[in-house]
Amino acid sequence: MRLFTVIPMVVVQFELFTPAMCSHECLELSNGLRRCYQLLWDKSDWFTAKLDCESRGQRLASIENQQLMDFLNNAFAKRPSAVWVGLKREGYQKPNMWTSGAALEMSAFTLSPAVGHAQNQLCSRLKKPGPLADYYCSTAFERICETYQQPTFNLRHPGTTLSNTSPGQEVTPQTSMTLLQCARVCETTQGCVAIGHRDRKCWLHTPLAGHDFVVTSEILYQRIDN
Repeated sequence: MRLFTVIPMVVVQFELFTPAMCSHECLELSNGLRRCYQLLWDKSDWFTAKLDCESRGQRLASIENQQLMDFLNNAFAKRPSAVWVGLKREGYQKPNMWTSGAALEMSAFTLSPAVGHAQNQLCSRLKKPGPLADYYCSTAFERICETYQQPTFNLRHPGTTLSNTSPGQEVTPQTSMTLLQCARVCETTQGCVAIGHRDRKCWLHTPLAGHDFVVTSEILYQRIDN
């Protein structure tokens, strides 16, 4: 899996994820990318499920929006009553994070209350017909693995002009972000065509007709979808 190509300490290109061949239930997204899902019927705990998906060149499924949720509910209508998906908290009262790197948007989904000691229920399962619910990570369930076409980001040096591109909007000014985290935010943001990264701060650039953006001091990567 190639994540970075490095020339004298300068990252010139990177890909977020190297997908396996899509041969299962697939959804074409509005940005031209494809996400494919596979239901695996052997049971395991959440961590084993995650490792198994990764061994296949996939990841435990991320369902960041209602479009994906509706697609899975239709594609796997005959699935078991609960399956593992790629949503987990790293600790009690910490945010739920998808394996894609995106945080769970509580405004988009309702996470069913945990039963018993919530601090021990850090992994999430997809119930039938669709609610997400925290549960004990050690419990054995079937799982849904996912693979999808990911964007590549190419370095653009200072002085480069990007036509029809916005000046950029800083992502959560008080939050420190790595370059990879910044790229993952761009990946899940509709219309994002480039990212700027400097001093652990992240800027997203979107299309803006008639505006030419000139790269200055920040490190900027232009999104090149495969």
